Amino acid sequence: MHRSIYLIYILLVAGLVYITVMPVVQVGDKHHQSGIGSYLVDGEALPEEHIVGKARMNPNITEKDEYNTSVGTLIFDPKARTNWHSHRTGEILVVVEGKGYYQEKGKSPILVQKGDIVRIPKNVEHWYGASKDQKIRYIDIVPNLNNDKLGWQKPVSAKEYELASKNLDE
Repeated sequence: MHRSIYLIYILLVAGLVYITVMPVVQVGDKHHQSGIGSYLVDGEALPEEHIVGKARMNPNITEKDEYNTSVGTLIFDPKARTNWHSHRTGEILVVVEGKGYYQEKGKSPILVQKGDIVRIPKNVEHWYGASKDQKIRYIDIVPNLNNDKLGWQKPVSAKEYELASKNLDE
């Protein structure tokens, strides 16, 4: 009997120590133990030199974590888009909300929407962003982060964007 009470006491103390020591982060209006994040948090504004329009990023997994992968939530307001760019190690986009456009250099633009997964090959120049009438939310994954090099190019012109939206929204 005494051993059972003693064991329960030890477990309770250990649980309280664990809860007290583990940092708590707030996600939305819920509290979670460290290690839990959310792709629903909009994040901070992306640098204007790489984006046309308004876009935000929530860095879910970064180089500080030990996964050698970058995972971030990207939110683009209507008409917002990246500049042309490429990744040495490729890029993966998982569309979780809205609709938008994706285009590789020299190819026709593609309409992407909730549920789509875009596999962008290594070193392929491309751009992506929201449609003209809806925002879009992507989970952006860059694998093999230690070997990646992000190469930013020129902005996607208004003419390039309008051509994409005209062809894809009709």
